[in-house]
Amino acid sequence: MEKFPQCCVEKCSQTASVYLKETKICYCGEHFCNKYDLAEGENLISSDLVGSKIKAVEKMLKTFTIFIKGEYDEEPDERTLKLQQEFYHKLQELRDATDQALKQGSFYEFGALMTKAKDIQASMDGEQTFSEFACKFLWSLMEGQCNQDFRAPAGPGGQGSEQQDKLLEELKQKDFTIKTLEEENKRLYQKIEELKSNLNLEDQSEDIQFSSETRLELKLTDPKHMEFLTSLEHRMPELDRLILDDIPVNSEEVKTFLATRFPSKVNDFHFNLSYPQSSSLPLYIDELAAVSQRVCGGLVICNFEVSQPQLVTLLAAYKHKKAVGFNACNLSLSSVPDFGGRLEGSTLKGLGLNFLGESDRCDWASNESHFENLVEGLSKEQDFKNNLQGIGMKECGMDFETVEEILAKHGFGHVQICDHSK
Repeated sequence: MEKFPQCCVEKCSQTASVYLKETKICYCGEHFCNKYDLAEGENLISSDLVGSKIKAVEKMLKTFTIFIKGEYDEEPDERTLKLQQEFYHKLQELRDATDQALKQGSFYEFGALMTKAKDIQASMDGEQTFSEFACKFLWSLMEGQCNQDFRAPAGPGGQGSEQQDKLLEELKQKDFTIKTLEEENKRLYQKIEELKSNLNLEDQSEDIQFSSETRLELKLTDPKHMEFLTSLEHRMPELDRLILDDIPVNSEEVKTFLATRFPSKVNDFHFNLSYPQSSSLPLYIDELAAVSQRVCGGLVICNFEVSQPQLVTLLAAYKHKKAVGFNACNLSLSSVPDFGGRLEGSTLKGLGLNFLGESDRCDWASNESHFENLVEGLSKEQDFKNNLQGIGMKECGMDFETVEEILAKHGFGHVQICDHSK
C-alpha cells in the first residue's frame, strides 16, 4: 500500500490528506484549513481504493459474461460482444492510468479515477443489452429470493455453478454485515437517548431530538455532560448551535471530540462560555481551526487570552463564514497585527469584540491604541475591509464617538457599530 506524500508546509511531519485544486499541492488537513476554504480542496484518495473499485467492477462484468455465455445456445450477438469489449477496454484504461499516477506520485488524480470507475459501474447497472435473465438472477440473489427456475447454466468444468456459489456466499456475507451495522446503529441510538435524558437541559419535559434545529449546550464541569461527550463513538449529527461551556485546561477528551466527534455540520459554534479567563487556547487552536469546515455560520470563543498568531489563525480559518467573535477575551494588541494576506477572499460580515473593556481583558478604556492597532491591521486586508458590515462593541470601554472615529480613519466608515456600550 502506497503512502501519501508529506504536507508541503516546511517542518510539518503530517501526511497530506487534501490538495489544492488550483495548484495540486498537497497539505495536511490542519494547514489546508488554516490557509484555504474547504471548497478549494479535494481529499486525497489512495490508489488501493481505486484499484479495489476497478476489481469490483471487473468482477461484476465477468459475472455477467458467465451468465450471458450460459444463457445463449449460440454466440451472443455482435452488440453484446462489442459492449463487453468496450467495458473491458475502459477498465484497462483506468488500471493503466492508476498505475501511471502512482509511479508519478500524482495522488490528486485518484479522485477522478474513482469517479470514472463508479460511472462505469452505473452504466453497467443501467445497461439492458447484457441479459434480462442475468439481471433477474442477480437481483433475486441479492433479495434473498433465489428461485429454482433461475439457475445459471454451467459452463465448462462447472464454472457457472461455481461462480453462482461464490456470488451467493458473498451476498450472504454482505447481508450479514448490513444486519450487524443496523444492530450497532440501534444500540448507539439507544445509548445516546439514555445519555440525552441525563443532560439536564432547560426543558426536561421536551423529548430532545438531535436535528438541524437542535441547540445543544454542554457544561463540561457537569459530570453527566462530560460523560455524554466522552461516550460518543461516532461523529454527532447536524445541529443548529453547539455551545461548549467551562472548557477544562488541556482536556484530551475535548480535543478528541473536536477532532472526531464534532457534529457533521453546525450553524453556530460557541466555545468556552461561562468560565474564568483561560490561557489554554494554544492547546485547542489546531482543533478549532480544523472544525471550521463543519461550521456554516460562525465561531464565538470566550474568556481566552489570545495571542496575535492565534487571532490570525482563527480569522483565516473562518474567513468564509458569516461572523467570528472574541467575546470577553484578552487580545494581545500592543502592536499592529500582521495578517500577511491570509484574509484574502474573506466574506466575513460580522466581528464580535464584546465585553473587552474590563481591566482584566483588553482594558480599552486605558488602551485605545490597542483597538486601533487591530483595526489598522485588518484594514490592510482589502477583502475583509470590503465585506465587513458590523462590529459588536458591547461594554468595550470606549465611547461611541471614539470607536466611530478609529473605524473611519482606517476605511471602515461603512461598518455598523452594533450593541455599543462603554
